[in-house]
Amino acid sequence: MAWIYKILNKINGKTYVGCTINKPAYRWHCHKKTLRKNIHRNIRLQRAWNKYGEINFEFIVLEEVSSLDRTIICEKEHYFRTILNSEYNISPTDIPGTLTEEQKNKLSKSLKKRYKNGFSDEHRKNISISHKGILLGTHPSDEVKKKISENRKGKCMGESHPVYKGKYIFSHPIHGEEIIHQWGIIKKYGLPPGSISKICSGKRHSIYGWICKGKVS
Repeated sequence: MAWIYKILNKINGKTYVGCTINKPAYRWHCHKKTLRKNIHRNIRLQRAWNKYGEINFEFIVLEEVSSLDRTIICEKEHYFRTILNSEYNISPTDIPGTLTEEQKNKLSKSLKKRYKNGFSDEHRKNISISHKGILLGTHPSDEVKKKISENRKGKCMGESHPVYKGKYIFSHPIHGEEIIHQWGIIKKYGLPPGSISKICSGKRHSIYGWICKGKVS
């Protein structure tokens, strides 16, 4: 098990994104220990900590990753760094352990394929806008929502479809809690239907930070 997290400066909204294979509480403890001693290896985060004070920083888990595959963990961290534009990060994406040259090449090819090949510039822009809305508390533009809606057509068979039956408690570290049926959360935030079904059934823990706490009776 691994976790992708961010350290948020509550004053200016700037972030540091990282990953850990240790428990999040322990990772946050380690960060605070070195920051308090003024020996943190990330000078940007250290300077901000010294300037704004410990009380103005918050540790937030963005996603739980079930796999310990270094490439998958690194892709997740890279994704959140890109979406959140993490201003305090300096070095390339950190992952547990040291990568071999073979792993580095594999990672490079994987990231290039995921973030460049196979997507038009317009498509990548729309994905970026949509995900920013999901993660930062804003909403996609009307144009993007229209394209999402058109793409979803035919995937939900009306209110008799299982995704309309029953409401669930969905929780997000930024948005808080919402009680809504599956299709409602899918439409509201442009989330992938398959992944939402999986977190509702317990086959997956989270998607873009969203977790399902269970069905409302």
